[in-house]
Amino acid sequence: MPTVKAPIAELPIRETFRPRPLARWRRTQAGGGQLVLHGEGLRLALPAASPRAYANAMLDDYAGLARSRFPWRPPLRLTVRARASGALAGTAGFGSIWIPLANGIPVGPE
Repeated sequence: MPTVKAPIAELPIRETFRPRPLARWRRTQAGGGQLVLHGEGLRLALPAASPRAYANAMLDDYAGLARSRFPWRPPLRLTVRARASGALAGTAGFGSIWIPLANGIPVGPE
């Protein structure tokens, strides 16, 4: 019997971050990280970051939720238009689920 794939449920979010991010996004700015709104959209910046300390500029819509209640499930398509100025050090990226770690162990509600 042939396999039939279910259609992908689409919940499009067209986010330009102008004039400001949608209310769904939780903002994280740590260790000098900044979320800067400007005419082109949103800039995630680490201008005062130190190589000796954790720094982060991030948006998420899953903070405080149990993993079973995360709003996104596979299959998922994420399209991002981004650029970096200067060399990247550490991790830089975009993803659908990022699980914070403490000493290599996931933290937060199950």
